[in-house]
Amino acid sequence: MTRTSWLLLLLILGGGVSPTPAAEVTPGWLRLEVVPGKRDVFKLTLKTKLPKEEVVLDAVDYSMDRRGQVSTAEVKEARASAKAWCQLKPTEIAIKNGRDETVEVPVLVPPGTAGGEYYLGIRVTTAIGSGVTEEGMKVKYELSSVVLAILDVKGGVPRLGGDILEPSVTMKDSIPEVRATFHNLSTVATIARTAVVIRDK
Repeated sequence: MTRTSWLLLLLILGGGVSPTPAAEVTPGWLRLEVVPGKRDVFKLTLKTKLPKEEVVLDAVDYSMDRRGQVSTAEVKEARASAKAWCQLKPTEIAIKNGRDETVEVPVLVPPGTAGGEYYLGIRVTTAIGSGVTEEGMKVKYELSSVVLAILDVKGGVPRLGGDILEPSVTMKDSIPEVRATFHNLSTVATIARTAVVIRDK
């Protein structure tokens, strides 16, 4: 994923449809230096190719796996979440073709917040259609793009650390298979690289 790319999360309640991407949001990725106790603002620009489009903006958590797949499901590790700092209430905006709309996203980092990286997503959702399936089910189609923001909180020394959880070794066809979970205890994003030494009798 590049900094200029924007992520499409297609939420389909039903099937048999190939919707056209609607609202575009820029930037799709950003990094913002913030200070605890000080209000900051970043701006997003929205535009559409449709004559008119109604979109809704709201703040979400996000996580990314090692393949680069992004999820807006509730995160288990809320320690790095900046969703609660976002003062943008769910906002509905009407966009017209040929007229860009600028949205200000206010962020307030609580005083005393430890230095490090925190994560915030701004989801832009538009309803692109509805209908009835062959089974008689009423469905609604929505298309969402998510701005991925990293908030770099100043005022602290980055801390590195982690735990190896539930390590296990199993043998399959005389080949050892090692599994473990790395729990990141750092205040910054960490890539864990491992080496395993196996000693037998």
